[in-house]
This record gives sequence, structure tokens and C-alpha cells, in this order.
Amino acid sequence: RHLLWDEVWPGGLLGTFEQAGTPLRREIVPLVAYRDFARELTGTVRATWVGCLTVETPGEYEFRVRSFDGARLVVDGHPLIEDGHRGTVGEASTRVRLAAGDHSIRLEALFPNRPRWLEWYWRPPGSGGGWTLVPPEVLTPGESCSAGE
Repeated sequence: RHLLWDEVWPGGLLGTFEQAGTPLRREIVPLVAYRDFARELTGTVRATWVGCLTVETPGEYEFRVRSFDGARLVVDGHPLIEDGHRGTVGEASTRVRLAAGDHSIRLEALFPNRPRWLEWYWRPPGSGGGWTLVPPEVLTPGESCSAGE
């Protein structure tokens, strides 16, 4: 089952789930850590998460997407990850130099009628550690982001 967020979070991304162009659900999620192993939504589902990433420290950022059935990550209108694997769990990562400020984010997945899973991680510059889910404190939900485009 998907997670329901009923607490007030400081940020996140706007998630939209649709089937054949018909919206099924829209929700603000604090973390992109989507799992639907029970296949609550039947058939092929397109999922999109959009918003702004606020960067305080300029530098090289690493992003990783882990998913069942591939995903696409677009930052400031530039596709950074286009992972088209199908039918298995996979991951793809990239590095990008980001200036301080806001950056538009779009994360997309097309899930056939089988278990659905997608997680979005990062390693900011100077973190010195492993991968962590991108935290809600640096995300603002919405379909428009003025900077970086």
C-alpha cells in the first residue's frame, strides 16, 4: 500500500498518478519513496513528481533513482537520468554541478501492472556519507519553479 501523509511537512514534491491520461490521485509527498507492491492501482500507471529543489551550497550533487521498471529525472529542464530498464529492480545515478538557489525537478515513471517501486536519493557536496533520500526540507511542491529554466 502507498503511504498516506497526514502530518504537515515542511516540503516535498507534488505527485500525480494517472492512467490513460486520466488523473487517479494527486498528493504532496515529503519523500519520493513510493511502493505499491499490493498493486492498489490496477493497470499501467504513469507517476510524476514535480517541484523545486533548493540548494544552499553550490557544487557537485549526485542523484540516484532506484526503481522497478525504470525512471526519468529532469533537473532544470535537462534530462539527467533516463533509465529504461523493464521488469526488474534497477538503479541509475548521475552527477551535476548546481548553483545555490532553486532548481526545477521532474521525476517520472511508467509502471506496468506489477509491483511498483521508486526511490530518489542524493549525495550533496561535502556530505562524506552514503546515499540518503532527498529530504523534504529542500523540496517545494508544485508544477512551476521559476529558477533554473
